Amino acid sequence: MMTNTNCKISRQYALIGERQVHYRYAGNGPLIVLIHQSPNNSKELIPLIEYLAPNFTVVAPDTPGYGQSDPLCYKGEQPSIDNFVDALVNFFEVLNLHKPVLYGSHTGAIIGVRLAARYPQKLAALVANGVLINSADERKDLCDHYFPPYVTKWNGTHLTSLWSRLRDQHSFFPWYVRASKNINYWPATDTEIDANLLNYLEAGNDYRLAYRAAVDYAIVDDLVRLSIPSLLLAAKADTLSRYVEHYPPLPNGVVTQIVPDFNDIPEAMANYAQQQHFPTSGAFNCQPLLKTIGLSKRFLATPNGVFHILLNHCSPQNANPTPLLVLHEIGFNNETLHSLLMTMAEHRKVIAPDLPGHGESDWPDVTSPADMAVALAELITTMNIEQIDVLAIANASAYALALKTQFPELIDKVTFCNPQCAEPASPIAIKIPDLNVDSAGSHLTRAWHYLRDRRLYYPWYKRTQDSQIQHAQIPDANTLQVELLGLLKARKCIETCLKLASQFNAEDYIHCPDSQVAFTNTAPCRILFCDYILLADEMYRWPQLLKAE
Repeated sequence: MMTNTNCKISRQYALIGERQVHYRYAGNGPLIVLIHQSPNNSKELIPLIEYLAPNFTVVAPDTPGYGQSDPLCYKGEQPSIDNFVDALVNFFEVLNLHKPVLYGSHTGAIIGVRLAARYPQKLAALVANGVLINSADERKDLCDHYFPPYVTKWNGTHLTSLWSRLRDQHSFFPWYVRASKNINYWPATDTEIDANLLNYLEAGNDYRLAYRAAVDYAIVDDLVRLSIPSLLLAAKADTLSRYVEHYPPLPNGVVTQIVPDFNDIPEAMANYAQQQHFPTSGAFNCQPLLKTIGLSKRFLATPNGVFHILLNHCSPQNANPTPLLVLHEIGFNNETLHSLLMTMAEHRKVIAPDLPGHGESDWPDVTSPADMAVALAELITTMNIEQIDVLAIANASAYALALKTQFPELIDKVTFCNPQCAEPASPIAIKIPDLNVDSAGSHLTRAWHYLRDRRLYYPWYKRTQDSQIQHAQIPDANTLQVELLGLLKARKCIETCLKLASQFNAEDYIHCPDSQVAFTNTAPCRILFCDYILLADEMYRWPQLLKAE
C-alpha cells in the first residue's frame, strides 16, 4: 500500500453538549468519514487517511469512550447500536459534515450499516469493512463471554490477563474458546499487540460498550433494506471474511468484494469512493469549542509542533488574572494531574500541556530543559499570553527553571513542587525499568511494579527497610493505571529526559527569582532546602497551601 508521507494530519475536538469528541482530519476534495473498530481509535486509520487525503477530505473521529473521546452518558446501562449511531449523527451536525462516503471497519462497519439504514439521506455511500453476522444464540454467547469487565488490581494481574487475551485473539476465534477447531491465525507483531493494549488502557472498562453494541445487533434486517450505494468489503486474511457467504440476498446497488489482504483495503476503498456522486464541497467546521464547566482538552498547533493541553473555559470571577502553566512529571501526562487541575481551575485560568514526547503532544526531538523551555515559550506566545505563572511537578521543575531563565519576560512567578536535585538524584533519578515490548508482556509487569515501588522506596529498586519511605501515600490501582498509560506513551524519550533534567542542584532552585519551593513530607530532596512550603500528600489540597488562588 502506497501512502502520502507528506500528508499533514491535524487533530482536534468537537463539542457535543458537554461531551468532547476527538477526531483526525486531512486532505482536500470530496468528503469521507472513517470509523474505526473497537476497542481501537482513529490512530489505527492513519495509513488509510494518508492514502485517501491526496484526493479526498478525510475525517476520522474516535467513537465515544475510545481514544480521546468522552464516553456516552449511559448511566450504567449498556448503550445500543442506535446510541452510537445517534452520537455519530450529532458529530456530523456539529462539524457540518454533509453527505460523506462513510467507511467503517468491524465495529465501525456495523455502526455504518445501521446509520445507512436509519438515515440514508445523511450519506452519499457506505463502505463496510468486515461485517459480522451471527444467530441470536451466537450473539448471546459472544455478549456473555467476549467482553469481561476490565478491573484494575493492585497486584497488576489485570495486565497479564489482558495481554494473554490479546494474544489469544490472534490465535482463536472467539478468543475464549481455546480449541483446535477454533484456531485462527491473525498476524500481529508484539509491537502491534502492545499498541492494541494501549487502546484498552485508554478505554478502560468502557471498552465493552460499542464493541458489545455491535455484536448484539441483528444486522441482517438492515442489510436487506440498504437503499444507498454500498460496498461490503472484507480482506481474505480477516476472520470476518468467513461471514460473506452468509450475507442475505442484497438490494440493487449493494455489492460485495473480497480482497487478498488488509493492505489491499485502501485501494479498494478509494476506487469505490471515486465512483460515487458527492456534494460539491468537502469543507466542514473544525473550530474547537471548550466546555463551559470544568476542564477541556484541545490540540494547539505552534510553528514547530503540536501540543495537547487541558485548560478551563475562562478565568473564574474575581480570580487571579495571570494564567497558570502546570507541568506534569517527566514520564507521565496531564491526566495524572487531574485532581490538582480541577481544584486550580476553580480559582484561575489553568493550562496543562502534555510535555513534548509525552501523552498526545507531537513535538519532535525535544528532550533537554533548554529545548523544552523553547517549546513551552512557543506555546505561551501562540496562545497570545503576555505573562504567565508556572507550577512544575517533581523533575519537570528543571523545565520551569529553564523557562524562567531563558524567557524571564514571559514568566512571572514559579512554584517548584518536589523538585529533584542533582546531589542525591543522580544516577537514581534516571534509573527506570526496561520498558521495551516483549512477547510475554513482562514489560507491563515491570512498569506496574516500578510505579508501585517508587511510592514506597527511595531509590525505588532497593526495597530495603532503610530505603522504605515512612508515611508513604499509597496510590490506588486506578491512579497507577493512569500513570501506567502515561509512562508507556512516553517510553521512547523518558530515559533521556530524566538524565538531562537531573543537572540542576538545590542552589539553582533556591536562587531562581520570583519563585517558591514546596515539598510533601516524603520528598527525598526536601532535606536540601531550609525554606519551603509543606504540602499535603493529596494534590487537590495543594492550591490553598501554595496560595495559588
